[in-house]
Amino acid sequence: LFVLYLVEQYGPDAITKLTQSDKSGLENIELVTKVPFKKTFTDWATALLLSGSGKNPKFDFKSVNLHKTYAGNHKLDGINLANVINQYPVQASADLPNWTVTYIKLDNLSDQNINVSMKNSGNAALTTNLVKLN
Repeated sequence: LFVLYLVEQYGPDAITKLTQSDKSGLENIELVTKVPFKKTFTDWATALLLSGSGKNPKFDFKSVNLHKTYAGNHKLDGINLANVINQYPVQASADLPNWTVTYIKLDNLSDQNINVSMKNSGNAALTTNLVKLN
């Protein structure tokens, strides 16, 4: 899905550019996208969540529906928002590998002040995108 996202966002020649470059890894992706990898990764993770929701066409996959049954019973059901927080205040921690996507749904937020604090230990890449779904 990441490569599909690159092709849909940066054109079909993105694959050619990736395979013909003398760069590798994140530098190669930054060469093709012309933006820091952290932004590309965050936008891709947001697209996984929002594609097909009608919230923002920028984050829609055009050639695949992430909420559809394909070839009989191969169902894509989008992102599993199993991490739901609905009682506040809350404090939580998680140790995640670099370039991991974690979705947390904050529910029951009427009249709540939200203070999100994240701590980066070591050399992990840390980025956040808050998305209002309603």
